[in-house]
Amino acid sequence: MQSSTRPLPEAHESRSRILTRAALRSEVGLTVANATLLRWEAAGLFPRRFYLNEKMPVWWADEILAWLKAKSLETQSSTVTAAATEARRVKKSKKSFPVGAAK
Repeated sequence: MQSSTRPLPEAHESRSRILTRAALRSEVGLTVANATLLRWEAAGLFPRRFYLNEKMPVWWADEILAWLKAKSLETQSSTVTAAATEARRVKKSKKSFPVGAAK
């Protein structure tokens, strides 16, 4: 019997768990639209789905968790950078000027 669905990605012995679209919402908290996921996948910004049957896309849980961890680290990094930039801006604006002097 030949299947019309795409084959599973390369063998993943260590991957024992898959996530459905519903699991992405309920377990992971990812509530973006399917169209957004498709755009992210096409751009290489989100793990690629594979299909259990013609209409059931799923993702490897470990890939999703790794993506979330990377996004978290990106956010922390950009937050630290933004905080440092704000601190420099505030420091510059608090320079003391003599009374009556123009800034």
